[in-house]
Amino acid sequence: MLSEGKHPLGRADSSLDAQNDRLSRRRFLRLAGLAPLALAACGQTIAGQAAATASGSPAPASAAAVASAGAKPAASAAATSKPSALSSAASSIGSALSPPAQTIAVFNVGSKDVTLIDAASNEVTGTKPLGAAVRWLGEEQAYWDGKLIWTYDFPNNKLEVLAIDPARWQVAKRIPAGNGPGHSVILSKDHKTATINVAGDNKLLAFDTSSNAQTASVDVGKFPCDLDNSSDGKVLYSPERDQDTVAMFDSGTLKLMKRVQFPSGTKPHMLRVSPDGQTVWVQTAAAGTNVVLKASDLSTLATAKVGKTPVTNAWSPDGKWSLVTNQGENTATLIDAATFKPVKTITVGQSPSVVSFRQDGKFAYVTVTGANSVAVIDTATWTVAKTLRAGQQPQGVIVLPPNPR
Repeated sequence: MLSEGKHPLGRADSSLDAQNDRLSRRRFLRLAGLAPLALAACGQTIAGQAAATASGSPAPASAAAVASAGAKPAASAAATSKPSALSSAASSIGSALSPPAQTIAVFNVGSKDVTLIDAASNEVTGTKPLGAAVRWLGEEQAYWDGKLIWTYDFPNNKLEVLAIDPARWQVAKRIPAGNGPGHSVILSKDHKTATINVAGDNKLLAFDTSSNAQTASVDVGKFPCDLDNSSDGKVLYSPERDQDTVAMFDSGTLKLMKRVQFPSGTKPHMLRVSPDGQTVWVQTAAAGTNVVLKASDLSTLATAKVGKTPVTNAWSPDGKWSLVTNQGENTATLIDAATFKPVKTITVGQSPSVVSFRQDGKFAYVTVTGANSVAVIDTATWTVAKTLRAGQQPQGVIVLPPNPR
């Protein structure tokens, strides 16, 4: 999986209410009803590549990149055979959705600040100091409690759960959580609990968001490399990278519910639950694949070759398309969410990391960590419309509410 700055499945709830809830959470304004590789040391790869970019020297290859060096970009027959389908679907994305949020927030790991982008014009409006390095934070995660952004940092490899006030861009809380790295903090549906994967200690830990007290702990497999939750909030999923497994846990007790084995040496290291709650998409660092699991029992539904060292994915607001970022070859793979098949490869820049969509679905924002930039993808054509300058090593990217407070 990733390294320290680079990073780089559960009960399905098919009810309409549950699906709408998850979509709204992933669009960041849940309460308002708006639909939010470390193969050796998560985060070091990105940092190394960005440093190499600045110095002009090549970055050392990560273990994941070496392992997947033979992988080729997914062939895109569908990209040429279905252009009209892509265009028509893109034009329909967001046609019935609310206007885009006011601001896109990009978190820069190297400079420990936040680049702000106006969502309407797709122009940078400024930079705010933060004093924290926020990595794998995107709209697919349950991180917003109505006032604060819940995420993590691991200065000096000491993991902390963070709560950030976006009205002032200040860290409001720092809760010690063991040895880093970490990759995801997930809020419970009632916002009372924040759970984090502690890769350095092979644990999942849960904390009370009011008192900061630890409420639960469980030993898990080797190097839990990510975390996400089911639509109903009752299940947590984590890839256990260094033993090639993916596990599901009861979110209330953190008790293990099921664990499945991936092929040896594939290194499943990141995952996300689909908006409809039916599937869990797992990226394998060494095999260069996107594996789709059934959320209820972790059975494999599909495996598709994507790019080298795929790291994470996000869905368009209508749920029809998903983008997987491939850090090993500077691309993102567009996948038809209904068939699970790649349809196009998009070149975005050196070491792409997190991707989030604007609320109307017309643009996707990909942090390009190695180039200190953000690629803005026009979903009408699935091409990069413009590249925006960010801070040093941008990684996390989310959509802010118009007036966060």
